[in-house]
Amino acid sequence: MRIMTMCLSGHRKYPLGSHTPGLRLRGLEIFTKAIDFAGDIGLRVVQVMGYDVFYEPSDDETRANFIDGLQYGAPAGLDRPV
Repeated sequence: MRIMTMCLSGHRKYPLGSHTPGLRLRGLEIFTKAIDFAGDIGLRVVQVMGYDVFYEPSDDETRANFIDGLQYGAPAGLDRPV
């Protein structure tokens, strides 16, 4: 059986939607490294969390940050089938 998917759980601690820029940047780094790793070992899907933040209040800014993070990170998989 071939495994084609991995779940990325690091974004609970380093959410893409965080109000704190350092946490967002670390989350983006984790996101892009996960995509690179997936491509290196032949995975097709990197499953990310479906929430903007976990340990802080969610608001319009955190939701916008989350969407920005997805738009920044997702293209990292375009040059390989991830």
